[in-house]
Amino acid sequence: MESIESLPTVETAKKLGILPEEYDKIQEILGRKPNFTELSIFSVMWSEHCSYKNSIVWLKKLPKDSPRMLAKAREERAILIKEAKEASEKMVAEAKDKAKAEYDRILADAQLSITQQKNAALIDVKNQVGSLVIEVAEKVLRKELSNKAEQEGYIKQLADGVKLN
Repeated sequence: MESIESLPTVETAKKLGILPEEYDKIQEILGRKPNFTELSIFSVMWSEHCSYKNSIVWLKKLPKDSPRMLAKAREERAILIKEAKEASEKMVAEAKDKAKAEYDRILADAQLSITQQKNAALIDVKNQVGSLVIEVAEKVLRKELSNKAEQEGYIKQLADGVKLN
């Protein structure tokens, strides 16, 4: 910052938040270059924080409930309600789509799991039947049977005694 005795420049004004065109306006208002104190006062007075304090007097004089203002407020409210409803409907539709996709995924996973379990059970049954057939064949071959009638009788006897799981 420049010393208080020297006249501030546009660069000083920028550091205080004053735009170059605002600095020119201050010079026009004063009819000369402002000193540091004057520039600081303008900076504060034109800041958004202080500006409201100066303009509230004028803002209070503005009409608050004219029919035109109320009509405009109603229009804006209707637009906001419409937009909120559309946003709500969009969110619900997106949630439904997401839920449907998740349902389809879970269903597909479940169907795949059931098919895999069914196939595994069929393979197990086939393996048990195959083992049983081999076991029967081994027993038939081990027993020394002299004729076909004895072989058929023995096979029938074994078949009657078999229990499947």
